[in-house]
Amino acid sequence: MQPDELSHLQDLIAQHNERAYRRLFDYFYPKLKSFVITLIKDEMGAEEIVEDVFVAVWNQRARLPEIRSISVYLFTAVKKRSLTFLASKSKDLLSLVDEYPEGLNTNDFNPEMLLMGREMAERISAAIQLLPPKCRLIYTMVRDNQLKYREVAEILNISEHTVDAQMTIAIKRIAKFIRDYLASHPGQKK
Repeated sequence: MQPDELSHLQDLIAQHNERAYRRLFDYFYPKLKSFVITLIKDEMGAEEIVEDVFVAVWNQRARLPEIRSISVYLFTAVKKRSLTFLASKSKDLLSLVDEYPEGLNTNDFNPEMLLMGREMAERISAAIQLLPPKCRLIYTMVRDNQLKYREVAEILNISEHTVDAQMTIAIKRIAKFIRDYLASHPGQKK
């Protein structure tokens, strides 16, 4: 969905348009849920967090036109609620990024992966899992959730340069992993 279309939905929702709200919900819910699962490793908790954020969006709908980027707003809101969720379960929030989940399915939102053979997709997924935690988080936010570098930087409270640097590291490491794998398995090139 394009930014101008999202902005139009925000305006419609502010005017109590339930169909526009449903479109926004349907568009963002799967992405937000996947993102929250990567943070809290709890599918039911993720559903509850995302639904709570959408309830808050509806309750505060009159303020929606003031929001510059609904995408950044929603991802930031679910991130904050995820941290609160984790705080209620554990006092050790510092391990959040270091314990980035191993179960992220990178096939969910990336059409290129769907076009590749299953074996190559599995190789790429394995390479992604080998990335350092923060690098992996940034990579999946950009590739799987289709967020812009600026949006990722805002959500994670880091610079765009850091996002760019981490994406460069990720792409180089993934490419090297695939090259090394193909070199060691010449009969399995696809």
